[in-house]
Amino acid sequence: MKKSFFIIVILMMSLVMFSAEARSPYKTYTIHAGSYEEGGNTYFYPASFIVELNQNKLTVHGTTDGSKTFTIKYLGTTTLKKWGNKVFHKFYFVYKDIYLYVSDQKIMRYPNKYSDIYYIVILDGEIQIAS
Repeated sequence: MKKSFFIIVILMMSLVMFSAEARSPYKTYTIHAGSYEEGGNTYFYPASFIVELNQNKLTVHGTTDGSKTFTIKYLGTTTLKKWGNKVFHKFYFVYKDIYLYVSDQKIMRYPNKYSDIYYIVILDGEIQIAS
C-alpha cells in the first residue's frame, strides 16, 4: 500500500515538473491582427502575414516589401504580470534595439471571435494575435 502511494506521488510530481517547462518558441506563426492604443483603449485591426522564428533570425513573409529577415537573440523565458503571469519567450532584435515577446501557450481570444484562442506576440509594445 505504501509502495503504490509512493509511486503515485512520484508520478504526479513528474507530471507537474514536465508541464511547467516552456515549449520551444521556434516555429511559424500566422499573425491575424495587430493593435494600437488610443485614448486609453486598445483597438485591433486585421493583419495577415507569417513570422518564422529560428535560432538566431526572424523572417516576416507577406509584407508590402516581400520578406524581411532580422537577426535576433533568444533571452529565455519570463512572466508578464499584465498577462496574468503567463510564460513568454523573450527575444532581442540585435540591430534594432527592440524586444519581442511570444506567449508560450495560446492565451487570448480575438475580439468578436469566441471559439479560437491565440498566441500573443508583443513587438516593441504592440500586441499582435497569432496562431
